Amino acid sequence: MLYAFGGYDSGYAVPAPLSNFSRFNPRNNSWTDLVPISNGSVPSARYAMGFTSTPDGRLFVFGGHGESGLLGDLSCYDPAVGVWTALGGGGEPPSARESMGFVATSDGRLWVYGGYHESALGDLRSYDPDSGNWTLARDRGLLDIQIARYGMGMTAGPGAFLYVFGGSDGSDVLGDLIRYNLTRNVWESVVTTSRPIPRSLLGMASIGGILYVFGGASASELGELPTILYYLDPVLSSVWRQYPASASGPSSRNGMGFASTPNGQLYVAYGAPKIGSTVNGGCANRSSFSLYQQVMLAILFKRDSI
Repeated sequence: MLYAFGGYDSGYAVPAPLSNFSRFNPRNNSWTDLVPISNGSVPSARYAMGFTSTPDGRLFVFGGHGESGLLGDLSCYDPAVGVWTALGGGGEPPSARESMGFVATSDGRLWVYGGYHESALGDLRSYDPDSGNWTLARDRGLLDIQIARYGMGMTAGPGAFLYVFGGSDGSDVLGDLIRYNLTRNVWESVVTTSRPIPRSLLGMASIGGILYVFGGASASELGELPTILYYLDPVLSSVWRQYPASASGPSSRNGMGFASTPNGQLYVAYGAPKIGSTVNGGCANRSSFSLYQQVMLAILFKRDSI
């Protein structure tokens, strides 16, 4: 099953945060609205939040931009019982933010990286669902690479690494690949060739040790959005390769939902087909976005097709 939460409706002068919560069944290509049957402490409406799942099937929502501004709360949804739970923030919790990286690792820990709160952020923090505590990763490793950013792609990749591609530091759109070494607790630069053009608001995921990057907004293309699916095996190769888009595949977009499944498929849902050039406080002016009104969720890629 695939889940979608939140977002915003751009049909207003000021984007209206949504609290939509739905489930997609790939077997019969059907959506189910979960709002009427969800119980507990349902998260408030928001967009640009973190949304991920842990190996045990639980869903987590962190932060984002709500009706009253930036948020820093963490909530968990357990599909087995249909209940939302607001979680505490013990230890060293992250500040309120939007457009951050938010992923789960195989041990069930959650990781929040970067984001935007008045400027680009560069902190990395982990959350242990068992203890309810946050921990700040203090060793930033290679200080000559750009750490602070928002709107980047992030995924738990092969080995004990968190991979990050692109994003924006508030001045420039980035196109580098960096990773956090969970064993050594340091940031490392990953040198690659034929890499995707710099972009933000992209989708990033991993399947079987392969990293995938799709979509986003690129300053170098003057607002045009990349449509090529890029992939990289960071263990065996330093060369990014391209999987050409097909006529039946998703159109170009940014800020979309992007996820991989255990059976080796990538899904893309919703997103904005165009981004304006107006900048407000280092963030793209969200009122220039145009939201896809129709559901656009398609199998973008199957691992065995290469």
